[in-house]
Amino acid sequence: MDYKFLTGRENIFLEEIELNGNNHLIHKSVKEPFLKLKNILSQFNINLSLVSSFRSFDHQLKIWNAKASGQRKLFDKDENELVFKDLSPLETMHSILRWSALPGASRHHWGCEIDIYDQNVKDKAQVNLTLKECHDDFQLLYSHINSYLEEYGFYRPYDIDRNGVSPELWHLSFKEISKECLDNFSIDLIKKSILATDEMLLKDEVLNHLEEIYQTYIINVSK
Repeated sequence: MDYKFLTGRENIFLEEIELNGNNHLIHKSVKEPFLKLKNILSQFNINLSLVSSFRSFDHQLKIWNAKASGQRKLFDKDENELVFKDLSPLETMHSILRWSALPGASRHHWGCEIDIYDQNVKDKAQVNLTLKECHDDFQLLYSHINSYLEEYGFYRPYDIDRNGVSPELWHLSFKEISKECLDNFSIDLIKKSILATDEMLLKDEVLNHLEEIYQTYIINVSK
């Protein structure tokens, strides 16, 4: 696996999938298992759909910079909104990493990661991707999907709180591909990616705490 693929700069394995009028890119090996999972859940009146799947490096960088500049909201570990002007650069960095990946280190770069919701409950534009939403709005989805994840090759990398990335019930990973990707990941690869990115905000802060970021937010996932 090469540098461009792992850091989201190039992915030749993507196929398009259309769901409820929205087009998504997904790793070609994940498309069929996802559609099978979607089909089995339909018997419970669940319309399994995607909030996001593949995200390029540039897409992740826009998310990062918007949060690092206060243009997008930041939250603490309990999903309470933070006041951007009251945060130090280090606090800002950690609050971003709790909910959003470092550009070049997002699992969504690989195309085998998906964020899910039930279209029968609300439209994609209304989805917040919070734990409160999972419990309050999508309880039907999460009461059934756990029984089928392993059968179709999926698991949750952020299944519990490991004091890094927040638990994300909505984030599913296709383990056959993601395991290989993570095995080929390294702190040196991430450093190379960051150094090659002139537009990234909080760049010095990230480089100064790269070992901590790598251990806490990148490899600190369910095995």
